[in-house]
Amino acid sequence: MIEGETGKPFAAAEINAMICIVTDREEKQRIVRTILEALPEWFSIPEAREHYIAESVGQVVIAAREKERPVGFLCLKETGKDTVELAVMGVLKEYHRCGIGRRMLEEAVAAAKGRGYSFLQVKTVQMGRYEEYDRTNRFFLSVGFKEFEVFPTLWDAANPCQIYVMAISGPGRARGGKREQAAAFSTDTSGTGGNTGRRMMLHEDWIRERLPKSLPEEAVRRGLALGGYYREGLKVMSFGERGGPDRLEYEAADEEDLRLWELDKVCSRIAAETELLNRKKNAAKWRYSRDHAENGFWFYAERRSYVYNAVEDTRLASFELYLALIQPSFPRERWEKAVQQRVELMNRWYAVPHWDYDKSALRFVEISDSKEHSGGTPDTEEPRQGSVVKTIGG
Repeated sequence: MIEGETGKPFAAAEINAMICIVTDREEKQRIVRTILEALPEWFSIPEAREHYIAESVGQVVIAAREKERPVGFLCLKETGKDTVELAVMGVLKEYHRCGIGRRMLEEAVAAAKGRGYSFLQVKTVQMGRYEEYDRTNRFFLSVGFKEFEVFPTLWDAANPCQIYVMAISGPGRARGGKREQAAAFSTDTSGTGGNTGRRMMLHEDWIRERLPKSLPEEAVRRGLALGGYYREGLKVMSFGERGGPDRLEYEAADEEDLRLWELDKVCSRIAAETELLNRKKNAAKWRYSRDHAENGFWFYAERRSYVYNAVEDTRLASFELYLALIQPSFPRERWEKAVQQRVELMNRWYAVPHWDYDKSALRFVEISDSKEHSGGTPDTEEPRQGSVVKTIGG
């Protein structure tokens, strides 16, 4: 159910509230709880409030703040490949009729349109039942929502459910609002080459439940910012590069399979981001390149600016964390396939395999003293002892 304000035109002088998209999961819940608990006329059922608070973690949360104080919020969730729902909304009573609901809705329309959705819908109690909800109905009608259908017993007979819809696919304006900007949800456009089409909404709650609490939150946020994909049913499509056609990235067998694909992608990103955050700036990252030859032997320069090294390979920590993260959730066969893929990548530059993976200890182990790389270029080999003649960037 939705709480709102009446449709009074917004005057900028009334209040100087900042409208923003909230990304931190704890901040989302704190804001939603603060507002909902202050609005008992609309949200009097504790179980319903807790449901909204819990669900907000995996949803797009737009908040209004005045002098850092949260005074309003709304949440968006996907209900279909072309439709996003205004799941819950609230504005503190003392800030009603100040244009805050209208401004948050404008931001919501921009965010939904930026993800490629065509429709925005919302549910509330049918007009004529309660004065509080009559004000809510009038607000939605004033900002451009249209009556779609009433479901008399969706909630219960005393609270018939009114569904409103708004078309947002066109380039024009929401009535009484500013032009929607696709860039308003820029946190979901990373890695897409500037493509501002449909964005894939992840099962963030489900994914976070499967992640250790000890992971750096910064790495988790970066991992969940998975751009470049969108859904067509159970098909995951990736945007074409440089104007090329979009392509099928993955076709899931069912929703559970799709969630596992999402978990795989997110954990891979989290592992890489965690390794990067933990990497020491002064770590001895090195490689060797040929400097000159004497009497038929090559002499080498040691580069400490690091690109690739057999033992100090930064992929080691990343791959180990990735495989440990997905292991509890993946079916055994699927996990072992991921293990084999990472072992092959670790051994890519060796003529003789150097690495294997201990499935009990969840870590890579060295299985040979192989030093010879198979890349075939001057800077993918290791020198014999005593042949390093200079250090670069040390």
